[in-house]
Amino acid sequence: MPDDEILKKSLDNPSLFSVLIDKYQLPFVRKAQGIVHSKEEAEDIVQETFTKIYLNAGKFKKQPGVEFKSWAWRILVNTSLTHYRKLKKSFGDNENIGEVREAIEKMPSEAAELLRAHYVEDRPYSEIARKQGISIGALKMKLFRARKVLKDIMKQA
Repeated sequence: MPDDEILKKSLDNPSLFSVLIDKYQLPFVRKAQGIVHSKEEAEDIVQETFTKIYLNAGKFKKQPGVEFKSWAWRILVNTSLTHYRKLKKSFGDNENIGEVREAIEKMPSEAAELLRAHYVEDRPYSEIARKQGISIGALKMKLFRARKVLKDIMKQA
């Protein structure tokens, strides 16, 4: 069964969507990792991409030159680039590095430590979570909250 039919039928039978996930998961992670240079970030991006694909499945219309595969890849690349730009803007912009470091110093120590470990030291989620004694899911939530605190501090500066 072609991918576009699987997508259409998955609207009535969500378990069918797993066929598309199984087919595209690894190539999507490889592509996203090539853009953001972090396997953990790439996995998050791919999860977000599959969510977008499913939520927008009703909008997909097969046309000449527009196959499901190219549509899905475009969603992945756009999501990856958006994520990369946000990370770069928050943490990698050379003009703001000093400001970011100052803002991190103003943060609660645990949040600052998590941001440094993941974004500066480039340590994987699994290692950070193990050292913190928490699950990877809990770590992702703490990093999300830490980024929000950092952004709030940066806006006040």
